[in-house]
Amino acid sequence: MTSILHQAVELAQAGQREEARRLLWQYLQTSPNTEVAWLWLASVAADQAEYERALTEVLRINPANQQARALLDQFRQQYARPAATPGIPTPGVVAPSTPPPPSAYEGVYVGMPSQEPPRYAPAYTPPPVMGQPMTPPEAQVRVEYVEKKRRGPFGCGLPGCFGCMGCGCWQSCLVALILLIVLPAIACGALSLAPVSLGPLDVPAAWLPNDLGRKTIQLETSGYEISLRTPRSWYLADANNEMWKVWRDLLDQGIPFVDETMSWKSFESTADEFVIVEVDPIVLSGAPSDGVGGPTVLRVKTSERVQGDFDCGTVHQNSSQYATVYDYEGGLCGYRQADETRPMPLRLLLKSITAPTQQTVITFVTPLDDKTGLTWTLELPADLVNHYKDDIDALIASVKIKRL
Repeated sequence: MTSILHQAVELAQAGQREEARRLLWQYLQTSPNTEVAWLWLASVAADQAEYERALTEVLRINPANQQARALLDQFRQQYARPAATPGIPTPGVVAPSTPPPPSAYEGVYVGMPSQEPPRYAPAYTPPPVMGQPMTPPEAQVRVEYVEKKRRGPFGCGLPGCFGCMGCGCWQSCLVALILLIVLPAIACGALSLAPVSLGPLDVPAAWLPNDLGRKTIQLETSGYEISLRTPRSWYLADANNEMWKVWRDLLDQGIPFVDETMSWKSFESTADEFVIVEVDPIVLSGAPSDGVGGPTVLRVKTSERVQGDFDCGTVHQNSSQYATVYDYEGGLCGYRQADETRPMPLRLLLKSITAPTQQTVITFVTPLDDKTGLTWTLELPADLVNHYKDDIDALIASVKIKRL
């Protein structure tokens, strides 16, 4: 209904008094307490009675409207007659030519009509008493199309201002700079300094480059605390690890094993063995390895310890026996043995995933002290070794073991 009032105001301003009057009466049938509608009805009134009634209704709604009160007093003084009964016209009486008061409607200034009201009232049909139905002629609908011309490809002359974003272009470009460069840089810095798990975000974050895509996993065994950096999508397979339990159950439903006696729960750690498992479904399904996928599992048995001399001088002296030597704190060194390739175990084949023909086993030893070390075993499809190449080196180099 508000659009009817708006259209009536525009018609009154354009001098189309009769059409404006008809729309105003149509609007007032359902909204009789709209002050601005009665004011505009006064401006296009067909005779004295309608003019007087419109102003009277304005004061009924808003007794503090001084403009309407002044116009009504002026009218009554000029014509020296008692107030008219609403809805009953006085035929043949001259309608006042006082222009309507200015008003405002939905932010658009509306003022006096462009033409003076007719000096003598035309043939007039009394309006119905408020509340009774009225069937006016069909309204004419006018549709206007407004096109806003943009000042540039992004709303102003500079790329990146994004329509000026409701402020000046330089402010908008500053905002764009913060959103596109500063905040991502801060986020990347926070990720690189935040070794802890990101919960459900770990899996997508694992695709970030270098240390951004890695997290720290801590293990505690009798007398020692062990930490290492792994891809963020690797989880400690522990029944007390809530995120592992979520991913374990999802994988059992979405990527089950061909061997129905095997499940992802089968990897869970035991009293003397820690097991860390890749849970990213994209990697497991073989996306980075031409569709060839399978489990990636890292194991360490803390009860099985290697005896030897882990002083860096001795290890480097025997480096020809190892694939790679790694330096750790306290002048101690560990080593990676030559990788072993063997047939992929049938129990690790996944349903609906192209099975790898070979499995690569990577074995490395990290020192507990200068005389003992721990043996770690990483088992993965041979097709995924290149995908994890940098992560494996970073993982082995990151192992820290602290005596409690």
